[in-house]
Order: sequence, then C-alpha cells, then structure tokens
Amino acid sequence: MVYGRMFTFSHMARKGKPIKKYDSLEIRCRLLGHQVPFQYCRSSDANLPCRKILDCWWESVEIETYLRKNFTGEELNRSVYAKPKSKIASLIELMEKAKGNDSAG
Repeated sequence: MVYGRMFTFSHMARKGKPIKKYDSLEIRCRLLGHQVPFQYCRSSDANLPCRKILDCWWESVEIETYLRKNFTGEELNRSVYAKPKSKIASLIELMEKAKGNDSAG
C-alpha cells in the first residue's frame, strides 16, 4: 500500500450513517489477531475506518467504492491513507496514556 495517497473529492460528503451492507461479514484481523466483523473495521477509529481496511477486505468487498460512498476524502485521508505512526511514537503515546491512568486511579 502506498502511504500518502491523498484523495480530494470534497464534493462527496458522507450521507448519514455508513451503509451496513457488509456488516455481517467477518475476517481475521491482522492487527488484533482474531475474527472481527466488517462493522468493526469500518468504524474502529473514532467512527472512521481502520487503516488496514483496504489490505484486509479487497478480496471480499468492493472496498474502495464502499469507502468513497460512505466517507469524505478528508476522513479517508485521516484514517485509511494516513501514514501510520512510528513504533517509537506509538510506544510513547501508550506510556503517556498509562501514566495518565495511574494518576487518575
């Protein structure tokens, strides 16, 4: 997958809730390591699709068409086409969250 692939189709705004056509389908999640429904993949990141949705679902679903019909270009650029964080940045973020949880509890 090529990161940084930006879509600019601002004329396409999300129309209400995403289509639930594929929600009952399941696949093994490459990030979590177990079966998950399509519904999880299309909304796992603050109601935005998982960054791996194209890699996981391209054989089973017309995924690019689905994404374009259900999400704006900006939403896709923030989720699916965003460059993933580095391992170090992810670890630092997790440590900061854990530190925040310790002080709250």
